[in-house]
Amino acid sequence: MYKNPTTNLTEYETFDELLNADVLFITEDEKNYYIRVKPERFFDNCVWVVDKDTKKVSFIYYTDYLVDVIDHAVPVDLQFLKRAG
Repeated sequence: MYKNPTTNLTEYETFDELLNADVLFITEDEKNYYIRVKPERFFDNCVWVVDKDTKKVSFIYYTDYLVDVIDHAVPVDLQFLKRAG
């Protein structure tokens, strides 16, 4: 986890860092977990994506999540993931 010098926003590098962040919601589909962290600024508009197989962390814009993911993703309990991880 580090502060991006350009945006001054926190960038997460591991699944564990995301699980310990201020999580608003987590959903999943067959391949990924989608984690929305409390925004640090008004324009902080991302949902973190964690590949279930590789645990690689990336992000998509929240609007893309709403258009492409939300219809087929199901909610996941944060405490369940923390215990399982």
